[in-house]
This record gives sequence, structure tokens and C-alpha cells, in this order.
Amino acid sequence: MRMTDLRIAWRLLLREPGHSAVAIAGLAVAFAACFLLLGYVRHSLGYDRYIPDHERVVAVKQRINVFPRPEWQLKAYYPLRRAAIDSGMVESATIVHDLDVPLRAGGALHDISLHAVDTTFGALFGVRTVAGNLDAALARPDGLVLTQSATLRG
Repeated sequence: MRMTDLRIAWRLLLREPGHSAVAIAGLAVAFAACFLLLGYVRHSLGYDRYIPDHERVVAVKQRINVFPRPEWQLKAYYPLRRAAIDSGMVESATIVHDLDVPLRAGGALHDISLHAVDTTFGALFGVRTVAGNLDAALARPDGLVLTQSATLRG
């Protein structure tokens, strides 16, 4: 590329400013869309990269066929967990159940998502604690474990 090429390009940009602005804006939008799509693909391919051995983790869905329109649910109950462990086909299993109740702390209600889990949850998903004993908290029926974002919000 020579200096004369740049001069010709600059003169064309100044001669038709409307067309130049539309072309530059179109390129900017195209680059932004490209980077957003690439970021979405990266997120989609690696959303579970923080789970140790995530290639070996499987979620079990169930469908109760006695309802008129049964839908798949991403939850299974404790007898299925026990049957999976007793079969010898799995190394570890855990149950996570969403709770639709607010958390009451100090007389105030807090709207955070609560999950009831069993004692193997921390080991299976590689949960690291900042303070306290995770296994002891999960073993107690009234135990509570908070995430960092929940403690900062409360």
C-alpha cells in the first residue's frame, strides 16, 4: 500500500460523506455482531468448565406419565438416586431440589433461589468454601450454605 492509495481513499470518503458513514457504521455493526456471536459460542461450549470432570456428569430427567400432558423435569427423587448407586453404574449421585420459598433472616424476607441438596453435592460439583465446613453444614437438616453473591446481597 502506497501513500497515494491512502490519499485517494481519503478523498473518496470526503466526497461522499453519507455513503462513507453508512459503510463504516455497517462494518462496525457487523464486527460487533461477529464478536457477540463468537462470545456466545464460547459460552455455550464451556458453561460447565468449572465442574471437575464435567464430561462424566449426567443430569437425569424424569417424566411422570400419569398427567394429561407430561413434561420432562430436570429432577429425580431420592429412590432413583439410591437405585443408581446400588446398581454400581455410577460413582456418585446427588439430588438438587428447587425450593419456592423466600429466606427469612432477622425478620426480613429475602428473595433468593434456595436449593435443597444432599451431602454429596459439594464433592460432585467441586464446591469450594470460603469459610466454614461445607460437609458439616450439608449433613445437618437445618444447615444452610450461602454463595458469595447471596452473602453480599443480604
